[in-house]
Amino acid sequence: MNHPPSDTTAAHQAAIPAIPAQQTRPPATARPWQARFLTLFRVSALLFALGVLVQAVLAGEFVTGNVELLKIHNVNAQVLSIVVLAETVAAFGLWRTRLTSVRPALATLALLILTGAQMSLGHDRVLLVHIPLGVTVFGFATALAVWSLMFPARTRGAGR
Repeated sequence: MNHPPSDTTAAHQAAIPAIPAQQTRPPATARPWQARFLTLFRVSALLFALGVLVQAVLAGEFVTGNVELLKIHNVNAQVLSIVVLAETVAAFGLWRTRLTSVRPALATLALLILTGAQMSLGHDRVLLVHIPLGVTVFGFATALAVWSLMFPARTRGAGR
């Protein structure tokens, strides 16, 4: 049975504020942030992948007898931890500004955790795990760097 709306129902509905429809694109003020996060993500992803490659070269030279390179290997690891932190912040920024899904943010968070574990294992000289984990980190870093370059440069909603 359909009943006509009563006066109290109409008054109640008028008192409820209208909820605006969800925007299909971020506000114009968010676009510069998207571009900044994307640039930071690309730069940090490329620097991290390059830095991990340098780590492999330094480790290889250390194994062949150049003991001094171990100190540089350690300093480079500390620099890389800062770079991957910046990459993670940028990836979360991309997600929060709705430019990507949460996957890149979670991937860089995993890379940040793996980098911390890698540094700890290296300091403790657990080479049985440190070396294969380094190869894994390099593959992961390379994949993220390639993905960052393949990601479209335009922001969502631009050109509509």
